[in-house]
Amino acid sequence: GSLHAEPGGRAEARALAERADRAGAERWHGALALGFYPDDHGGCLAVRRGGGLERIRARTYIVATGSHDQNALFADNDRPGVIAARAAGRLLHRHGVRPGERLAILHDGGRAAPFATRLFESLTSAGVPASLVAPPRTIGRVRGLRELSGLGLDDGTRVPCDTLAVAQTPAPASELARQMGAEVTLDAAGGGFRVVTAADQRMSPRGFACGDVCGYRGPDTAAEDGARAGIAAAEAS
Repeated sequence: GSLHAEPGGRAEARALAERADRAGAERWHGALALGFYPDDHGGCLAVRRGGGLERIRARTYIVATGSHDQNALFADNDRPGVIAARAAGRLLHRHGVRPGERLAILHDGGRAAPFATRLFESLTSAGVPASLVAPPRTIGRVRGLRELSGLGLDDGTRVPCDTLAVAQTPAPASELARQMGAEVTLDAAGGGFRVVTAADQRMSPRGFACGDVCGYRGPDTAAEDGARAGIAAAEAS
């Protein structure tokens, strides 16, 4: 999923999907996993698909639910023009849309910092004026009456922009895994409560988990997790 926010990621994601199709995988588009519910047969996954509800029981499950973007803490952080950095990346790389006329990109020095740098380089390469706001500089205030027109930093610098892309470490989307009984632990560097897995990505008590749901470490590490989970799941089945 996060490939769509990366340079060249759309083509890579398409190639991976085509490989899955050639391998005989069945992919459902526009389907929503509502939750995992215990029953006398070990539990089922409820999925809304089209106008109906599917109940899925599998020999094994791989939870790859990704992560939730998080906003930074500063006054007026909900003003129009403040968006997630990955949303800016998707607009640019997946849809070919300029996310703004002049952008500022904010990161806190955490694990999302490399993505913030890649986004900055992509924007400037596309001819979009951009500024990178990184520690120790922080936002003192946002400027603009209704919509964003700039930032005032704590060192007195003013940054003109109509869009602020926030690159905080995303929070693991562990809700479904927790419904399945998975153990989670607080990992502040990884974005929040991540799923605990063994070396082969197995989670307790059933199935496997991979990617950002195990703590955000970027798309390359997520792909490595996925490969391990796929091999282990195939062997377990």
